[in-house]
Amino acid sequence: MNKLKHTVTLIAGLVLVAGCQSSPKFSLKGSNLPEEMEGKYLYLIQDDDNKDSVLVTNGSFAFTSDSTDVTKIWYLVSKDAQIQTPVIRESGDFTLTRGEDGKYTITAADEANSLNAVYKTFSKEMDETLAPITQAYRAKDQELAKEDIGEEAAEKLRAEMKQIDREYYEANNGLARKYYEANKDNVIGVLAFSQLQFESDDDFIAAYEGASDVVKADKNLKNHYDTIIVARETSEGKPYKGDYEISDGEGTTVKLSDYMEEGKYLLVDFWASWCGPCRMAMPHLAGIVKDHSKTITVLSVGVWEKSKENNDSARKELGITWNTAFDKESRSTKEYGILGIPTLMLVNPEGTIVYRGHSPQDLDAKIKELGL
Repeated sequence: MNKLKHTVTLIAGLVLVAGCQSSPKFSLKGSNLPEEMEGKYLYLIQDDDNKDSVLVTNGSFAFTSDSTDVTKIWYLVSKDAQIQTPVIRESGDFTLTRGEDGKYTITAADEANSLNAVYKTFSKEMDETLAPITQAYRAKDQELAKEDIGEEAAEKLRAEMKQIDREYYEANNGLARKYYEANKDNVIGVLAFSQLQFESDDDFIAAYEGASDVVKADKNLKNHYDTIIVARETSEGKPYKGDYEISDGEGTTVKLSDYMEEGKYLLVDFWASWCGPCRMAMPHLAGIVKDHSKTITVLSVGVWEKSKENNDSARKELGITWNTAFDKESRSTKEYGILGIPTLMLVNPEGTIVYRGHSPQDLDAKIKELGL
């Protein structure tokens, strides 16, 4: 009787253990993959610190994990880039499928309740809605570029393009807001919020500050928000930041304050060799150096460059003869909250920023207004 009782208890224990061993929360599989992928790894990547991998054998793979996270997008990628597919690691079973167009997508066993399915619907709806509007705008732009077009026709086209641009804005924001409102606490909401277009920095700040915690935690959106806040702190009428160190990575370190001369304005041009508008601004800067050397010191600071060599080569090509500095780590963009280049900044002798913008023409107007 005791042996029977012991046996029953043991069996019950085994059943209990088996019942506690639930199936993986997230599973992803694929089959019939190209021969060249055989014996190679597929990688599931979120960022440099978050990666997983799975081996392709017999044309198939199966990845399972108890780790889920619906607030981030991962990417399933192959080393040869044949596969570059976004994945949301949610609970459920998923399959990598290849469409007739050759593109890979993720299909859920339960498509009706899957965020991966919502992601595909969101992407498809955005593409199908915005593509025709984009095509219409490009068609008008091509007409405008014709050499024989008259001014009256050109003015009409510009008005039509402005209207199309507004249609795009409204269609884009309408869809993005719809998906954001329905998905505030998952990555679809983050993607939808990121798709929104704002008419001003103030509008973005208000929207971001009122957004969900998941949106606020997104690194790109937070960086954009922080950059705008810093830009406000270094806007016109605010003191310039002159004492941070700008290193070229080869042992030379300078500060903006090194170029401040008594009684003179300092014009700082943040630029890069690959930036077309930056290069187009150089003749304006050369003119300022020539015509205002007694009242303005000009300094061009290279940022967002792949290498110092690229910047040095562009300086020679463009005939830059005035002061230059190379900011290897692009620290200046963080200190000044720079979102785009060229950024032109005019500082008065007292250290106050009197102009900050992107337009050489607006800068010329400010210089004229100041009587320099």
